[in-house]
Amino acid sequence: MILVDWQLRDRIARGHIKIDPFDPTLVQPNSVDIRLGSHFVWYNPGEQVIDPFDKATVTSDTGETHADSFILMPGQ
Repeated sequence: MILVDWQLRDRIARGHIKIDPFDPTLVQPNSVDIRLGSHFVWYNPGEQVIDPFDKATVTSDTGETHADSFILMPGQ
């Protein structure tokens, strides 16, 4: 489903879509721009679901770094 800007704002206001922190100026005609911080966690997808709040699910295929820039490779 593609939502237009007023639908995105409505769903965010109702709590159906959660963005924290939310900046209304980042809503575009059919998207919301997202700004990333300096803490990155990535994984190579497989059968297992990774819960970022449960360190027991973090595998050797998972990485974490703090950096000013980071390049995600295809499939990560």
